[in-house]
Amino acid sequence: MNQPDWQRQFPKIEVETPPSPDSDPSVRPHSPSWQGLQRQIKQWFEGLPTAGRAIAVLAAVALGFSLLKTVLQLVSAVFGIAFFGLILYGAYKFLIAPNSSSS
Repeated sequence: MNQPDWQRQFPKIEVETPPSPDSDPSVRPHSPSWQGLQRQIKQWFEGLPTAGRAIAVLAAVALGFSLLKTVLQLVSAVFGIAFFGLILYGAYKFLIAPNSSSS
């Protein structure tokens, strides 16, 4: 019987394929991508001129403050809604609930 062409070439393809980083058991699963990203950002930052570095740092600080402002606004909104809910609950308990039990 003749083997199909792909069956004969499969071992050759297997040999030509470089090993993947996932096959290394000493590397943690999420570590390479995070470390690679950190390395790329560091290399990019080090390649910038001094003025570019200052602008990048200012942009990062502005982005950080923007994210902080957004989180604080969300927390404030949650507290506001909770406070409004407490006021509604108190109004219900003191104004509506006593009247319904006496009838």
